[in-house]
Amino acid sequence: MLESVKKSNEGTNVKMRRVTKSPGLPTSTVDEKDAAYWERRRKNNEAAKRSRDARRAKEDEIAIRAAFLEQENMKLKYELVALRNETAKLRCMVYST
Repeated sequence: MLESVKKSNEGTNVKMRRVTKSPGLPTSTVDEKDAAYWERRRKNNEAAKRSRDARRAKEDEIAIRAAFLEQENMKLKYELVALRNETAKLRCMVYST
């Protein structure tokens, strides 16, 4: 049977054959790499959470500022209307005398 496998592989390109992996890294190295991976993931998750929290805080601050500016704008519009009315009254008084 082994010879039949060898014969079937005779015509194949050596570069096309699968490369088998070495027996592997020692368990301690794999564990260290695994621990390092999970530490990087933990740090990245914390950084992402800080970034999301900062973005939300900034959005809240912008919303509060927008509400304040809208109120101030309304106040200024009312003041403008009042001043225009007063100007009109004063003009009437000047022209009537």
